[in-house]
Amino acid sequence: MIRRTFFIGFVAGVFLFFPLFTLAQRTLTFAVHPYLDKSELIKRFTPLKNYLEKEMGFKIKFKISKNYLTHIDSIGENKTDIAFIGPEAYTQLTAKYGKPKIIGRIITDNTPYFRGVVIARRKSHIEMLKCLKQKSLAFVSRESTMGFVTPYYEMLDSGLTLKDFCCYDFLGSHTNVALAVLAGDFDAGVVKEEVYRKYKNMGLKKIAVTPKIYEHLFITRKNLDPKIFRKIKSAFFKLNSARLISILKSIKESITGFGLAKDSDYDSLRAINKFVQRSLAGR
Repeated sequence: MIRRTFFIGFVAGVFLFFPLFTLAQRTLTFAVHPYLDKSELIKRFTPLKNYLEKEMGFKIKFKISKNYLTHIDSIGENKTDIAFIGPEAYTQLTAKYGKPKIIGRIITDNTPYFRGVVIARRKSHIEMLKCLKQKSLAFVSRESTMGFVTPYYEMLDSGLTLKDFCCYDFLGSHTNVALAVLAGDFDAGVVKEEVYRKYKNMGLKKIAVTPKIYEHLFITRKNLDPKIFRKIKSAFFKLNSARLISILKSIKESITGFGLAKDSDYDSLRAINKFVQRSLAGR
């Protein structure tokens, strides 16, 4: 009798616990790499977070990764469910951990591409890449597409290497780079075009532009439940409607839609990165 009572109590306890367990499992982690200041990223991505919670019925925990490398590892090690990721970080992710599940990519100014800009102060005598020799350079991160990889590719093509600069540093975000150049802390820097446009009238000029690269992606961890992935993907593509497009525009005003993407779209960037890495290794 005691055993039977214990069994009934145990089963009841399991069923009482199960809804709580299920509810806990319905919290998804959504991570963004630190390409802008923390407060700015929270402001830009909160409308999307709120929309996904309402559309999917899941609680979304928003986080900003400490740096580009931790962002990559968090996704690759299945510690992040949904992520916004730059092209270079995406190629590094696939090289280290294999392919994640691609939700799609942003479309800006009706194109799936974007590019970076090499900047200097408007009053400086720097007019072209060759003028950067023995100058100080500000980069974003070695894992940043427009904050290092593609601009450095252009510099290599002009005959410059890191050894040709009097000094250089990685400042963590595009905003930091723009402000550092404006303040005179560095002679020049590299930023994404969006950030250049924002600070241009404060005293910046364009020295060079990078090749066009396919835009940033939204992805999920590779082992995410297929049903949840389909629900997420459906929610994202609904953002193309006139009623909801403002949610994407809160991330970047120039976003005009959300489109399909495939892994092979980033093969050209992989080739650029391979060339850059060979140069850094001295080969």
